[in-house]
Amino acid sequence: MYRIIIADDEPLECLTFQQIILDYLGESCSINLVANGREAIESANNFQADIVFMDIEMPGINGLDATKIIRKTLPDCRIVFLTAYSEFEYVKQAIDIGAENYLLKPCAEAEIHSVLDRLISNIDALREEKKKQSMSMRTVKRLKKWLEEEIIINIIGGYVQPDRLNNTLLDLGINFKSGVCMIFRSPDINSSANLRRLFNNDWLGDLHLILCEYDDCLFVLAIDDFGNEAFKKVCSNINKILADKKTIIKKDIFCSIGSNFTHLSDAQKSFFHAHLQISKCVRENPFCIFEDSEQIRPDEFEILLARSLLSGDKAQAVKNTNELLDWLYTKHKDENMIIYELEIYLKRSLKLLKESSNQEPENFSLPVFEEGESKEIRTQKLSRFISDSASGFGNVQKDKLSYTRKMISNYINENYRQDIFLEQIAYDMNYSVAYFSKLFKQCFDKNFVNYLSEVRVEAAKILLKNPKINIKDVGAEVGYRDNNYFAKVFRRITGKSPSEYRETLLRYSD
Repeated sequence: MYRIIIADDEPLECLTFQQIILDYLGESCSINLVANGREAIESANNFQADIVFMDIEMPGINGLDATKIIRKTLPDCRIVFLTAYSEFEYVKQAIDIGAENYLLKPCAEAEIHSVLDRLISNIDALREEKKKQSMSMRTVKRLKKWLEEEIIINIIGGYVQPDRLNNTLLDLGINFKSGVCMIFRSPDINSSANLRRLFNNDWLGDLHLILCEYDDCLFVLAIDDFGNEAFKKVCSNINKILADKKTIIKKDIFCSIGSNFTHLSDAQKSFFHAHLQISKCVRENPFCIFEDSEQIRPDEFEILLARSLLSGDKAQAVKNTNELLDWLYTKHKDENMIIYELEIYLKRSLKLLKESSNQEPENFSLPVFEEGESKEIRTQKLSRFISDSASGFGNVQKDKLSYTRKMISNYINENYRQDIFLEQIAYDMNYSVAYFSKLFKQCFDKNFVNYLSEVRVEAAKILLKNPKINIKDVGAEVGYRDNNYFAKVFRRITGKSPSEYRETLLRYSD
């Protein structure tokens, strides 16, 4: 449909011109008739005109002035001037303000048809171009949303390759310096899509936001590309943000904030920390911030050292001991107090070792620290002592690994249907994350994510044997909230999609 306006203060001229156009274009056009420049301006804006045939000499606002005003709001509108005057000055002014053509009255039908053909051809070309641009923008928007969801799902699942993720962020125009993960949910809103619509990309100032709908929650990765300020910026604004959103929708919104990270390999940990906190949110306290408890505290040193020694992890044991020594030097100025407390911690740790392993290596004794020794000498003595101790207790490692493997396997078999993280298991089994990650690899010779995926796929295979169970429900039954992601993991492990796998089972059962 082509929207056309004829502006002329002579009614007979208007009607004649209208009939010529209707005879030529038929039902493909809609025509408004106006008598002066002011009406032409109002009609053009209200009608969103494609073409205006404008008489130059009209009472009030003339055709030239009306055209200048219309051009400001409708730059794509085609304007053709009509006049009985052929003075060059009018032609020049018409060209200066962007006239498509200039017709002298009375106009021949063939001339009007020719002008219409050219204008409609241009209008059709412009509409097609805008349609392509609109489709392209929608495609880009959908691809961006899909890419953002892939980023967060892969982070949660532990499939992140930091270098590849960094390149993906660069493709999105994000230069990662620091980040923090958040989870939003509402006790009054069941749809994560409604939460997503509530948040747009300017609600946290200069932070870049990557959003993903997951179950009834909105997962958000906030990235600062200026420095290590992501966590600080989020925490300083979250109260106002939640209050503003609550004012808009008249419903409560809960938010949990994970730990700050400056390495993309730690993004999963931040989401895990946010996941731990979201269940603590209540209406009286709508947001919870994770307080980092991963730092080694002196009161848990003996436990961590005992585990490292028992597993034969010399490097971790030495690291733990050196951290303790650094802390003691910060705490005390008196060297005797440093030595006294160090020996207390070491004795406690050795006691735990003996109780756990039921053995005591030969020639096992604490190092002797002399008065006046430098910190470096004491560090060397400690390192040798710890290395020897780790070797002495390494003989029980195989038995301990067998027991630990069984404990971890039982835990995963009981909880694989839930959203579980390596950090969560380490937390529940009272291990540090770094140590548990290494221990898991020792027990199963693969990382946690691959092992969990294989457990879930094996469970899915059993469910797929039952043709009464909908394939879409199988993924959810084994712990996957995203059915497409489940299909991807299933194909990676089995070489087939879930439907292909079921078809194979049914074919052989016949």
